[in-house]
Amino acid sequence: MKHYQVIIMPSAREGLLAMGEYIALDNPTRAMTFVTEITNSANKTLAIFPYSGKVSEELDLGEEIRVWSYGNYNSYYHVLDKK
Repeated sequence: MKHYQVIIMPSAREGLLAMGEYIALDNPTRAMTFVTEITNSANKTLAIFPYSGKVSEELDLGEEIRVWSYGNYNSYYHVLDKK
C-alpha cells in the first residue's frame, strides 16, 4: 500500500494555532490536545487515503481541491501524485 507524505502548509499551521488559541480562552488543556488530535488524524488518514476527502465545488483554483473534515472543522488540500 502506497503512503503519501502529508505536508501542512505554513498558512494552515497558522490557522491551527489560531484555533488552538481560541479554544485556550476557555480550556487551555483541550486546546493543546485538540490541535494534536486534528493534526495526527489528518496525517494518518490522508497519508493512506488521500482521495477520501470530497472535491470542493466552491473553490476554483485551477486544480482539484479536496475537503477533509474533522468534527466541525474543514481542511482543504491538494493531492500531488508523483508516479
